[in-house]
Amino acid sequence: MDSTGTVYVSGARGEVLTLPAGAASASKLADTGAEDSAGLAVDTARNVYVVDTPNNRVLKLPGGGGPQTVLPFTGLKAPAGVAVDSSGAVYVCDAYNNRVLKLPAGASTQIVLPFTELVFPTAVAVDKTGAVYVSDSPRTRS
Repeated sequence: MDSTGTVYVSGARGEVLTLPAGAASASKLADTGAEDSAGLAVDTARNVYVVDTPNNRVLKLPGGGGPQTVLPFTGLKAPAGVAVDSSGAVYVCDAYNNRVLKLPAGASTQIVLPFTELVFPTAVAVDKTGAVYVSDSPRTRS
């Protein structure tokens, strides 16, 4: 959901739907061509980030319209959850590589975050202070 209350949904056929606050029905924002999406995030400029898991890529749909772009993450294997922080950095779970990557705003090189012992991370979130939270599904920790 963005700051205006619009809800975004990514579908299995590559569609991104939007449901503005108070609307009675959703409308199609874009058809990304993604075969299966395992995550979606929206930044403060209403750019939409979609994880295209089978094609091992993260797509960016510009908030003001225009063509989508593929973010320069490399070596992804089954990317899953995606998040974006207040500075515009994009985070993605690289599930089969057991890691979380960060792409700073405007950068062309990713950073591997120093999490240890991740097993199949599938969801990532970033809070207002910049703290990063990751869910790795098969693990139980106490």
